[in-house]
Amino acid sequence: MEEEVKETKKFKINFFVLTLVVLALAGIGASGFFFYKYQGANKLLKNTTGVSAEESKNITDKVSKFYNLPQDETPNVATVLDVSKLTDQPFFKDAKNDDKVLIYAKAGIAILYRPSENKIINVSPVSGIPSPTPTSEQEIEPTQKPAVEQSSEPPL
Repeated sequence: MEEEVKETKKFKINFFVLTLVVLALAGIGASGFFFYKYQGANKLLKNTTGVSAEESKNITDKVSKFYNLPQDETPNVATVLDVSKLTDQPFFKDAKNDDKVLIYAKAGIAILYRPSENKIINVSPVSGIPSPTPTSEQEIEPTQKPAVEQSSEPPL
């Protein structure tokens, strides 16, 4: 009878130790899994443009075969995710989801490129880029003189 009690105690201790080991391994595995997911989420958050530098260079290289791109700047590259939100903008009238937009701020151009067809869809000047404010020493010359309509009638 004492032997049965000793064996039962050994079994209970072994079962308890085995249960602890399994739980510890499951906890370590879950921690590793969530740490991996956390690192992936951090990478996405740090890449605010949505397009990695490598992908941006790849797209720029492809577009440069069709269009003479500015060499003195790196474009901001964005991906069209929902074309239905862009229907009011003429630049995006032929856009599709997953198209890429290359924006050259200094050069003042935007290029809509479709990687799936490897072609440029649209090129447009970029408006709304702030220009330097002239100082009092700079002369400002209008690019086009206003047309003045002359009338034969005397002014009132």
